[in-house]
Amino acid sequence: MDWKGIIQREVYDPLEKRFPERPGNLADAFRRAVEEHADRVAIVSEGEEITFREFGRLVTKVAYHLRYTYGVEQGDRVAVLLGTEPAFGIAVWAAACIGAIVCPMNTRYKSRELHYQLDNADPKIIFADPDVLGEIFPFRGELSSLTHIFTPAGNPPEGTLSFSEITAEPVHGDPFRYVKETAPAFIFYTAGTTGRPKGAVSSHRSIIYFLLYLPKAASGDLSEVICIPVPLYYTGGCKMFLGSIYRGTKCIFLKTWKVEELLKTVEDYKVNNLFGLGSIWALLISSPDFSRYDLSSIRMVFYGGSATPASVITRVGQAFPHALQVQGYGMTECQAGTMEMDVVSRPTSCGFPHRTTQLIIADEHDAEVPAGEVGQILIRNAQIFSGYWKNESATEESMRGGWFHSGDMGYMDEDGRLYLVGREKDMIIRGQENIYPAEIEQVINRHPAVAEVAVLGIPDEIFGEQVKAVVVPQAGEEIKDEEIRALCREHLAEFKVPKYIEFRRNPLPRNVGGKVVKKELDS
Repeated sequence: MDWKGIIQREVYDPLEKRFPERPGNLADAFRRAVEEHADRVAIVSEGEEITFREFGRLVTKVAYHLRYTYGVEQGDRVAVLLGTEPAFGIAVWAAACIGAIVCPMNTRYKSRELHYQLDNADPKIIFADPDVLGEIFPFRGELSSLTHIFTPAGNPPEGTLSFSEITAEPVHGDPFRYVKETAPAFIFYTAGTTGRPKGAVSSHRSIIYFLLYLPKAASGDLSEVICIPVPLYYTGGCKMFLGSIYRGTKCIFLKTWKVEELLKTVEDYKVNNLFGLGSIWALLISSPDFSRYDLSSIRMVFYGGSATPASVITRVGQAFPHALQVQGYGMTECQAGTMEMDVVSRPTSCGFPHRTTQLIIADEHDAEVPAGEVGQILIRNAQIFSGYWKNESATEESMRGGWFHSGDMGYMDEDGRLYLVGREKDMIIRGQENIYPAEIEQVINRHPAVAEVAVLGIPDEIFGEQVKAVVVPQAGEEIKDEEIRALCREHLAEFKVPKYIEFRRNPLPRNVGGKVVKKELDS
């Protein structure tokens, strides 16, 4: 079935009539933003202000040298492994504006994790934080398309180039490529249940519709100030940053932060929109320093990324009675699925479908079920992905019938609001981190004394979920908690290391098909 044709007919055709003057691609969107907001502050990082005019100049320089000095063609992949810093913003916009495919990646990943993603993306250029280089060097020779690695390091290691060099050299002419809006712009790697992440491709068009419909904390007032404490390499963080540039919003960068620093930033810069997600709001209101700061500038509180306990929503609502309380539901493949605009009154509601979103609840045959009946959530919208990179079979399976099959289970009430009841997929969502248990299980199974292991998520008031490992040792063997954690730290990012470890002597419960029944492990 032609699922792309269905999406075009059902979603894009009506929207294209509504937005005939929309930007044709991200290069067009960027140029418009720089021209319109030239003298405004675009980024504040470590006390330094960068205007839109200066940011545009830096992006143009990097775009020029990527295209003409280093030969980056349309469709080449550019991997960005940088933290929340100006270099990230410059690299991402520069690559997108010349038609390259931007691949933001998690800087907390270890060599094993990065090896798979970089091998899958096969980038021509990598922008990497100095702390990540040691994880990449062991396998960089295996990346067939890779030609250069750039780093913001003051003294770049042998085999890398200084990022500052391509922001200092002059340019001649317009380096931007004004590609078709259906061309791929980004690959965001998402979690799954197979132990291998999939690269969700976002087109220029899907990003532009996200920008056009981005919620405004200040009703379009250009005095708006945003701070994005989630890392920019996450889908949500990256797109919110792209949106801040498109909207002419001042964006406050914090490469690393502690709770008190974040509270002080809100007070000092009069932040209107803190894109904090539920786990960060929970940390803020739990801080003994919370009441010391003037946070009255906050106009919108957004919950998303993971399930936020009703108790946290209630406490945050009491702490910010002047702010709009919003909860969103979506995923990497089709962001901004639904939105609840009064989450304090309805803390378990995901709200109504977004203005560009069509959503149904379906049974196992993909037939729509009545209101109140639980089924799988199927979505299609203007922000939808173009497919999984190098994985046509997974794309066709997830998009059968012209609907994205989320794997999440829920129901719609009589008014059309969405409520989640669980996930068909086995994913753990800890804060804004998507974690697939199979990957952790594979690592723990390397321990010679482990007979069986199952990894699952358990509720946590701050992060939504925490990682728990249930381990069955080999007969007669004893294993210490720290042995498991040390093994995981060697091969996995810190946030994937199990917080809780339970040892059992009896075999794990399994169904008739031999699959572990994880629901019984959480009882």
